[in-house]
Amino acid sequence: MKIYLLLFFSLFSILSYAQENSLIKKINWSEKHAISEDLQLVDVITHKDEFYTIRENKSQRTPLFIGMYDKNMNSKKETGFDPTARGENWTYEGLFWIKDQFQLFSSFYDVEAARNILYRQSIRKGKKGLKIGELEQLTDFSVRKKYDLGEFEILPSSSEEVLMTCSTIPNQSEKSMLQIRLFDEQFVEKMTKTIVLPYAKEHLEVVEKRIDKTGNFYILGRLYQKGRVDRRNGAPNYKYILMVYTRHEQQVQTYSLSIDDYLVTDLKFDFGEKNEVLLAGLISDAGNAKTNGICYFRADLAKAKLTLTAKSLFQTQPITLAAAQTVNAETIKIPRYLKIDHLFLRSDGGALMIAERSFQVSKYTYQDDDILVFNISPEGALDWVSQVPKKQSSYYTEDVLLSYFPFVAQDKIYLIYNDDGRNFSYNKQRKRIQRHKTVKGYAALTEIQKDGTWRSYPLNDNSIADLVIHPQVCEQIGQKTILIYEAFGNTYRFGKLELK
Repeated sequence: MKIYLLLFFSLFSILSYAQENSLIKKINWSEKHAISEDLQLVDVITHKDEFYTIRENKSQRTPLFIGMYDKNMNSKKETGFDPTARGENWTYEGLFWIKDQFQLFSSFYDVEAARNILYRQSIRKGKKGLKIGELEQLTDFSVRKKYDLGEFEILPSSSEEVLMTCSTIPNQSEKSMLQIRLFDEQFVEKMTKTIVLPYAKEHLEVVEKRIDKTGNFYILGRLYQKGRVDRRNGAPNYKYILMVYTRHEQQVQTYSLSIDDYLVTDLKFDFGEKNEVLLAGLISDAGNAKTNGICYFRADLAKAKLTLTAKSLFQTQPITLAAAQTVNAETIKIPRYLKIDHLFLRSDGGALMIAERSFQVSKYTYQDDDILVFNISPEGALDWVSQVPKKQSSYYTEDVLLSYFPFVAQDKIYLIYNDDGRNFSYNKQRKRIQRHKTVKGYAALTEIQKDGTWRSYPLNDNSIADLVIHPQVCEQIGQKTILIYEAFGNTYRFGKLELK
């Protein structure tokens, strides 16, 4: 009897807490739908009053399915595509939404010609569903050995006005060779260039490739001195570099992203309104692996100049642990295994950098814990840090339940993630954080104010519908509207969350 009473009062306090402090205007849910357990939702694309879903096979990516849904989240039709069905030498390369239609990319290894060929196909909406267009060749390169076919990457710009194909060409040289081709929105080729990266393969680790809205090509990399280890005898063994290939120049601009006496441990970059490059990252002392600050860089391509705007150390900076409306509660404790996930650039030149404590526990088990939000001023100074505590662990087949979905609305930051219902209490310090347990848990909504203070609210009880939110495929579809995806086993549904 005591157990039932305890459960009742716990549930009552959670529901009362949600009602009293709720940020939510309403959540509309679709009907539940059945789906094969072999398929996994990987992306949601909104267009006018409709939205599309992209599902891939969990083990081999194809066949893939594109589903159409109306504004009321009713399923209209789902169409399957499988480029690999044409033969064993076909490879699925990706599906992208460009200028109001899908573009399907696949490659074919022509054995007789010894060439690897990249094709695209438009997928358009027809009266009876989606229709796929004819194959159109985009680029190709020669292949010497069947077991080394090189690879293709498709890099669309954020403006969708240009798209680049980046081909890694197999070669026996110590340096990597890339072929890049730039296309406009009608897939008319505007530029082609073959480049040899300036550093040896064994020393250069490519972290990220991107293009800006004008078609300039960027490679963020780690340059190692000896072997691919972070430190040797306690000393840093690498530094970050940014290589830039502008559209109209052949030579590369290389920027060294290093700071005297410090090691940049993680880095993200994005493009400002004037197409300037902004980079934000985490740093540690050169002789210590513990993260103890942030860095902020600006790159001016016109002047070929890189500026370290600022570096901010945690121990000399006023840090806010904004635990449940409490400002300056205590000095924040920066956890290990931090990984930067998102960089939101502000219109005033500042940025919000969001990182998560993420690591692999064992061969099949993953763990995602606390979320840290760093508010960086236009001058590069660290204004505040908010640490949102959570504990998530999952078997590798359920890793879609981990992590979080961030979005900005009404000049505030919001986070959606799976949590344990016992973490929603009146204890503002939340001294003991319970670990999330799939359908027995709750979905959480955290609101972070302009000053870094935050409060978390129960968003949805997973046990009611026996479904769990997949945070990484949620989508912001309006200024205050979020499309939510819940699934478990072979059942799923969508929801539209509207903030007040």
